[in-house]
Amino acid sequence: MSTSCPYRSLTRHTTSTPLPPQLPTAPGWSSCATPTAPRERQHGEPKLDHFLGNIPAQVPVVIDGAYHEFVRALQVPDGVAIYRRYPNVAILRTFSKAHGLAGLRVGYLIAPDPLAHAVRTTSVPYAVNSLAQTAAIASLHAADELIERCDAVVRERNLLATALRGQGWALPHSEANVPWLPLGTSILDFAAACTAADATVHPVTGEGVRVTMTTSEANDAFLEIAGQFV
Repeated sequence: MSTSCPYRSLTRHTTSTPLPPQLPTAPGWSSCATPTAPRERQHGEPKLDHFLGNIPAQVPVVIDGAYHEFVRALQVPDGVAIYRRYPNVAILRTFSKAHGLAGLRVGYLIAPDPLAHAVRTTSVPYAVNSLAQTAAIASLHAADELIERCDAVVRERNLLATALRGQGWALPHSEANVPWLPLGTSILDFAAACTAADATVHPVTGEGVRVTMTTSEANDAFLEIAGQFV
């Protein structure tokens, strides 16, 4: 059994305010992504400690750090250190983002022995093929290239965010590899215009779009469209 919590209630609470009532009080499991999607906010370690301190010890908590390599905030939570402090915490990481291996569907889990055993016994056999395993191991051995690539993405992310704010957009701060653009009722028109210009966005109905950064040319095309929708 999993417990779904409203996005806003989890991302906007502070260490001095109560957590949402939907948090589990019976055996089940809970999860927390940091940075979160689609707005990609970064939870600081005190905030995570507050969250975890209110979860019953028998309830496993999975912390998803898919965008960890793109975080440049000063207080970046140390997932492994948190895992060592809480016996019910597992850390989930993917090779789909920073490592660029999205098509191979490979990642890893750091978890206490009982939880790791449960995952192994319930996982689909041979879910990760030998090609994916080889590529993941090769990427782990290319740490310098990974850091260089992530730094380049962060620079482009920050440039794009600065340009959008210069156009007049009220842009939330992003610590992921994609900016978030709030749009309201014009989401579908905006997404269609981006598609026509080969600029990739992911629309979230009633909210806005996640901007997928690719080439500088595509980002420039996206900025031109964004300027028409301010």
